[in-house]
Amino acid sequence: MRKHLFQSLYFIFIVILLPSCEFKCNVGASTDKDERGKKASVVKQVGGAVLYNGIELESHEVKVRKAFLIFANGERVPGDNVIDFKQPVKLVIAIDSGWIEYKNKVWLGLMEKITNDDGNTLMYEKDLFKDVYPDGISPKDALDLALSASITLDKNSGPGFFIISFTIWDKKGVGYIRGQYRLYTN
Repeated sequence: MRKHLFQSLYFIFIVILLPSCEFKCNVGASTDKDERGKKASVVKQVGGAVLYNGIELESHEVKVRKAFLIFANGERVPGDNVIDFKQPVKLVIAIDSGWIEYKNKVWLGLMEKITNDDGNTLMYEKDLFKDVYPDGISPKDALDLALSASITLDKNSGPGFFIISFTIWDKKGVGYIRGQYRLYTN
């Protein structure tokens, strides 16, 4: 009888405890090494999207497949995002679907903001696509976006970080992608 009582209490305890747990899925580990022996990116999955380099991302009506950082020469940014700022960094976002087509084009807006670790805004552009793509872009091109951030350090710059925030929105629909990532000086 006593054994059944403990088993019943244990079962009730588990039933009460489990619904209060939060499930998080991480793929990979920050201690893994990439093919060059450098610390590899921590990889997260958020809503089906695979995110590298600590990229934080939120999307509405747009299905993002993956997002990662590369240098202008195509080489991957190290997982810890510590760089020398000698070349621009590109955020690459691969999208499965979600943008609205209008007259065989997709009409996107892009806001980008760069702040330093002191909270000072170094760059803020309300819509970078406004003058670059005034006639829209092809639906195919809208599925693979690369957004550049270029920061020049002076010789007195010490260790610190920069936050690059962005919003990409559909000018003909309600879809958007919003996020940010950090780049660190060494």
